[in-house]
Amino acid sequence: MADEERDDGSEEQAGQVVDPAILLPKVEKRLKSAKFLLIGTLVFAVLIMSTVGVGIGVLYGRIADLEMAALDVEDDLMEKQFIALEDRLIAIAEFRKSEQKSIGKYTKELAKLSNDCSPEKAEPFLKYLSQREDDFQQFVGFVTSGIDDLAGMNKGSKRWLEEYAKKMDAVVTLSVERKLEIDKLL
Repeated sequence: MADEERDDGSEEQAGQVVDPAILLPKVEKRLKSAKFLLIGTLVFAVLIMSTVGVGIGVLYGRIADLEMAALDVEDDLMEKQFIALEDRLIAIAEFRKSEQKSIGKYTKELAKLSNDCSPEKAEPFLKYLSQREDDFQQFVGFVTSGIDDLAGMNKGSKRWLEEYAKKMDAVVTLSVERKLEIDKLL
């Protein structure tokens, strides 16, 4: 259609006269399209207006039903429910305030802790823990040696000593692993 319009425009520019018999079917075709579009728009508008009208009618009907129900009820249940709801909202608001205070307090403490937990401040503590693990391993060695000496003094304690030695070795192994983890952080 756009090509036909360009063709018509080029003919007019060339000075040729456009034949009304050719132009009339094109205009009628455009009028049909415009009619269908106008009718479609009107139908759509009528549907929207009827839907809105029905919705407003239903809304007014429900409002009237609510007004009648409120008049029929001797004890105003809605008022009681509203008061109970208002009390709950006040309690929730107070709880929210207290929680916000707690959150603010925890946020301040967290900021303080994050400042206290810097790597520079952690290093002496990590060294202390590493030394404590060394001391613990040495202590377990002394205890194991003493138990060996005691077991040597008592006949028949070899089986007990083997089980005890396994448990003590497991404790030393865990301590060595902890120390390695601490030393990695240093």
